[in-house]
Amino acid sequence: MEDILKLIEDHQLLEARSRLVQMNVVDVADFLENISREKSLIIFRILPKDFAADVFSYMSRKQQRYIVENITDNEIQLILDQLLMDDTIDFLEEMPANFVKKILASAEENTRELLNQLLKYPKDSAGTLMTIEYV
Repeated sequence: MEDILKLIEDHQLLEARSRLVQMNVVDVADFLENISREKSLIIFRILPKDFAADVFSYMSRKQQRYIVENITDNEIQLILDQLLMDDTIDFLEEMPANFVKKILASAEENTRELLNQLLKYPKDSAGTLMTIEYV
């Protein structure tokens, strides 16, 4: 992991990205939890969006909130588009109302409608525990 930090410090972002995407998403999430917030944000932003969304789902709520507070609305939308709906609901249920409003404002209209519908269910009820995605 030190080699990745060195690559970031040396502004070799493409090489750092290349190495990170070869790692397990859980390991990347853990790595981001254990470095400075500023570096974790830089690293998160260089990840491919589908990979970043997977990493995001394994981060602590505190780290997720920090990331979302420091990325653009467009970046938020790209992450939401990649997350499983139940992961998105789990995340939103833990956040304050003003924060949820920001996230929902960033979502596409059909995604926002679905999120609002699922957020109406009581926390940990069958409605919020189900997944609507299937193969």
